[in-house]
Amino acid sequence: LEHCLTVIPDAVQTAPEVLCRLGWFATALEGFRRGGFRPGMTVAIHGASGLLGASAALVACAIGAGEVWLIGRRADHLAELARLDPRIRVEAAGDATPLDLILDCAGGDAAATTSALVTRLKRYGSTVFVGALSAPVAVDTSRLMRNSTSLVGSFWFSHETAADVLALVGSGALNLGAVRATTFDLDQIGNAMKHRVVMSGGLTHVALKP
Repeated sequence: LEHCLTVIPDAVQTAPEVLCRLGWFATALEGFRRGGFRPGMTVAIHGASGLLGASAALVACAIGAGEVWLIGRRADHLAELARLDPRIRVEAAGDATPLDLILDCAGGDAAATTSALVTRLKRYGSTVFVGALSAPVAVDTSRLMRNSTSLVGSFWFSHETAADVLALVGSGALNLGAVRATTFDLDQIGNAMKHRVVMSGGLTHVALKP
């Protein structure tokens, strides 16, 4: 079953309870790649206060985004992310910066926000869905056609992408110093799940340990 494993390089010295966020980082990186990401792009992350969205913000900076705009419901999580890098900015009401790529990490009924973001795509821009919106997204297909913009779905990631995330960590490009893990013993899984509902999100996640 070795083809199911991704080897952690010696250069990666991150604590296991922090490194278990690898799946979120790799999901984000795969999404950026499916959207045709190039260094210097202006990126928006919808659902940025959740685990996936916050992880995506760190990945965007690690791979060379020019600007990273955050849209989310938890203002405290967004503000903490924005303090990590001057390229990360929290969107305010009325902001309408043209976008190269939207990574939509949102869940629930936030489709109206997605629809509004899509109208801000530059020519040849793309929206990549890695979240799970529960409502349909309304889009102007005429606008999509005229601007040659794309709507793309991206589910999970390849082993190669996971290895690339580890390489980013090992090189220091993806700095995990601000990521925090609250750990629980395996026999406390019930408490861990309850804690996750209340406290997990942004740069904090829950991990089980042996």
